[in-house]
Amino acid sequence: MQVSGFETDLEKTLCVLALEKDTGDGFFSAAEISRILQERHGENIHWRTIAAILENNGKLASRRKRNHVRQYHILGKGLATLDNKDAAVRMIDPAKALQSIVSFHEFLGALKGLVRVCDPYLDTCAIEHLDACKSVREVRLLTHNITDSGGLRRLVDAFNTSTRKLLVRRTAKPVLHDRYVLDDSSMRILGTSLNGFGKERVLCH
Repeated sequence: MQVSGFETDLEKTLCVLALEKDTGDGFFSAAEISRILQERHGENIHWRTIAAILENNGKLASRRKRNHVRQYHILGKGLATLDNKDAAVRMIDPAKALQSIVSFHEFLGALKGLVRVCDPYLDTCAIEHLDACKSVREVRLLTHNITDSGGLRRLVDAFNTSTRKLLVRRTAKPVLHDRYVLDDSSMRILGTSLNGFGKERVLCH
């Protein structure tokens, strides 16, 4: 779960509370949440905005006053809200490309077993993204347009180890339009090819 994967100030605020819920007693002031958002996630949300959001969403986060300061703790309904949103459509904003790529690589790193990838375009950038698949036994990539600037085969060879393999299949005709990544338990449909991830504003789900 990454703050960059959420769109609204409410979701980002809840995400911080979820990520930090096992820190201390799990209660944080609006000012602390604002500081965490800025220093760790590159998000600027004023603490007054955060306080207003949480005061208006009492079913998602509990409240208490400690040393005259209001503090908040995420509740089960708040976690459920994030779980539902985390599986929903995401907007990848190129202005926050780094956070988006980190989140995408975490998704790839969590894939297991046999992974199937469909992407019309293959180049060194695409392989560099797929290298985040550290826990898979095999990646099967279906593509058509292959660009080899001299380093593609080297990256493919480096990908292939004793514990994982990358198999590339090129279609005879340029009929590919879909872009997706899936394993036995999850699937991510991409609004752009791997080599364009983070470079343009797209939807992924």
